[in-house]
Amino acid sequence: MGREPRRRRERGRSEGRRGKVIAALEWHLEWGDQVQFLLDLAEENAAAGLPPPAALLARPELPELAQVAWDAFWDLTAERPLGFGAVGAIPWSTIAAWADRHGIRCGDQFARLKRLVMALDRRWLEHLRASVPKPPNPGAG
Repeated sequence: MGREPRRRRERGRSEGRRGKVIAALEWHLEWGDQVQFLLDLAEENAAAGLPPPAALLARPELPELAQVAWDAFWDLTAERPLGFGAVGAIPWSTIAAWADRHGIRCGDQFARLKRLVMALDRRWLEHLRASVPKPPNPGAG
């Protein structure tokens, strides 16, 4: 009767990928502009017999599907609608066009890609909105 319930195991794997890709984004938001410095420091440390910087060791590695979603997210981030001082989410149609262009036509593969890109996008927008200073309230006194 009706649809079969989704297997927990499959959902857990998807949530695991989502968790890894979000962890990679959070690492990138914190350390992304310092990657070359960290790599140079790791090289210097290696020459001196010291371990690499902890931040570099904490850099998440992405499984293949998550890496595809990561690439899609960064490719599509410039496709966001802008208006009234706000940055919008990456449109579904843009994700679909990217997937089609890259040969991802299977419903399950596209659904996973879309979920991961949208999860990255939500987290990125949260970060962006949190970093914008709030205007002063002229009525507060």
